[in-house]
This record gives sequence, C-alpha cells and structure tokens, in this order.
Amino acid sequence: MSSLSLLLWIVSGILLQLAIYLGYRFWQHWLDYLALRRTAVPASDEAEAMAPAWQGLRCFQVVQKQVEDAGKSICSFYLAPQDGLALAPFQPGQFLTFRLELPTTGGGTSNTIRCYSLSDAPEPGRYRISVKRALAPAGSPHAPGRSSNFFHDHVEVGSVLKLRAPAGHFYVDRSDAPVVLIGGGIGITPMMSMLNACLRERPEREVWLFYGVRNSREVAWKSDLENLVTSHANFHLQLCWSDPLPEDVLGRDFQQRGHVDMELLRRQLPLKPFHFYICGPTAMLQSLVPALEDWGVPDQRIHFEAFGPHRFGASRQCRCWPLCQTRRRAWSSPFPDPASSCHGRALPARCWSSPRRRASKSIPVAALVVAVPARRRSWPERWRIARRPTSTPSRALACFVFARQKPA
Repeated sequence: MSSLSLLLWIVSGILLQLAIYLGYRFWQHWLDYLALRRTAVPASDEAEAMAPAWQGLRCFQVVQKQVEDAGKSICSFYLAPQDGLALAPFQPGQFLTFRLELPTTGGGTSNTIRCYSLSDAPEPGRYRISVKRALAPAGSPHAPGRSSNFFHDHVEVGSVLKLRAPAGHFYVDRSDAPVVLIGGGIGITPMMSMLNACLRERPEREVWLFYGVRNSREVAWKSDLENLVTSHANFHLQLCWSDPLPEDVLGRDFQQRGHVDMELLRRQLPLKPFHFYICGPTAMLQSLVPALEDWGVPDQRIHFEAFGPHRFGASRQCRCWPLCQTRRRAWSSPFPDPASSCHGRALPARCWSSPRRRASKSIPVAALVVAVPARRRSWPERWRIARRPTSTPSRALACFVFARQKPA
C-alpha cells in the first residue's frame, strides 16, 4: 500500500467519523425541534389572550406605592379593583391603558391616555405597574413627562385610577422552551412580568435576563433578582452597566461593563433554540433585532417592543424597520386612540410592538442550529454570514452547515 493510499484511508476515516457525529447531533436537534412544536402556543390560545377581560374603563384603587431603585426614579403602584370583583389573568408582558386627569396651569384638568406595562406575574387580586419619572433633559427646552411626574407626585395610596383591561401583542409564551429576556432601562418592566411568570409556572425552564442600565442608581429590583438567582438554578442574570459609579465593583455589583450587544450574547449564550424578548430604547432595537436575524435566529423567535419616541422607518433597506408594520405582517392597533402611548411617551399609530408570532412550520435546521437564515438568502450572503468570527469551536463547526427555510 502506497503512502498516498494510506493517506486517503486516514482522511476517509476522519470524514466518516465527522459525518456520523453531525448526523447524531442533527437527530438530537430534530427531536428537540419536534418537542418545541408540540409545546408551541396554538392560534386559538393567542386569540383568547388578545380578548379584553372587560369593556371600557374600570376604576382601580392604589393599595401600595413602592420605590424600586436607589435613585428613586422608578416607583411601583399596586392596583386593586374598586368594585371588589375578581381580575381576569393577563399574559406576562402586556400593558394597561390609563385615562389620566392631569392638572393644568389654569386650574382645570385634561384627559390624557397613557399605557404602562404590567411589571409582575399575574395575581388574582391586583395588578402592578412601575413608572419611571421622566425628567427634562439638561439644557433642553422640552418639559418633563407630565404623566410620569403625575404618578410620582400626585398618585398615593387610596387614589383611584381609571384603566382599560390588559392588552398587547408582546407577551411570553407559556411553554418550556428556553428564553432570553433583554431589558434596557425602564424596558425591564415587562421583562419582570415575564420572568416572574416563567419561574413561577415552570421552574425548570431555562431563562436568561440581560438588564442594561448606566449604574447602580438606575437598576430596579436588584435584591429581588439576586434572590431569584439563588433560588432558581435555571435562571441566569447578566447586569450590564454602561457607566458604573466609582463604588460599583465588577463581579460583585454587576456582571458586564458596557451595553447589551450581540458580542455579549454570542459569548454568554449556549447553543439552544432560544426565544428572544427585547424591550428597550430605539438604539437597542436597531442594534439587536437585525443582528439576531443575521446571526441566524428565526424571525418567529424574535419578539420586541419599544418605549419612548423613536424614528423607525418603514424601509428594511435602511435597517431601521423593526417596529414598522411592514416588517412581516400588518397588525391592528391594540390602542383605542392613535394618540395613545407606551410607557408614558407618545408613539406613532400602529407601530408599537411586534406582532405575536406563531410556531414555525418550516423544516428545522441541521447540526448545531447556528448558521440558519431566518429568511431566504442568496448563497453568497449565507457564506458571508457563515464566515463571521465565532467565539467557540462548536460555533465555528456549525457555521459550515447550511439549511434552507421558507420565509415567514
């Protein structure tokens, strides 16, 4: 036997072992995919979740008011129905619509519609919202947020507020699929509702929370989050502070320095079919949503909602498309009035949050479920995505596997 023949036999043996390994891994992920299909939320459940618990306005009384952060800028309000009737459960991540009677400079009042996310898991007797005081930017002619300051300065225990039933398309599914929650600033409020519901209903579910703020004075529910990490082995917390104070210590007070970005997600997350839920400012969504899609996360596994004013356009070519109704499907406005807003800030009509996505019916990906496009791409584009730097050898191996998937 010549040396060339021996070399060919060795190479053939290595390729055969590699093929067997990839086939085995594909079979494992195929079984995981079938399990996720069986636990997906059916369309009937989605329609039931969108139906309001009651029609019109209902009076609620504030039974508790609690400051949540060291800077005293975030305050939680616990609301109980004034009529004493039971509350229908809501989907974790939904919001409440308030009709506020704000005082005016002339001594009268003006009716204003504002929406605030529910910030806790469903409870039978009360709701909780958490409001951040919106101050006027330094050196800016803009006035401070009227609604948020009204809540902080005038709403006390015993105050009566009028609100509509919980609504919204942005909510976590109730399956056991692994989930990644990403909150920026006051965008943590729906994430807390999702987190508490997931850990309460399915303690075995793997949950990651990436929470981005500037420093320790802005972080809310820090002690609650640390207690959840201690009591739930499947909960992973990553506090990301972009401008820590001199007394903030990396590794003790927070886990990551900087913003929540794709490099951090690539470095921390294992290779699993996660659902991603994102709520934060415009810059966070403009950065993360397209990057997750380019990373290979299927479109139906990316869910997001923005707060505050934004300038997302309707064109996907400029990469500023995530909140526009033309992204994938059009959806109806969840608000009764186009002048409504989310988290106390006015938003354009019909552009508040991503539509609820159903389970994918396309063929699952092969091997390690990394380099799979969420929409149909050309082969040169797939090769460009696959050649991107990866942080682990397993991801590098996965980048050589390609799969086709039908567009949503």
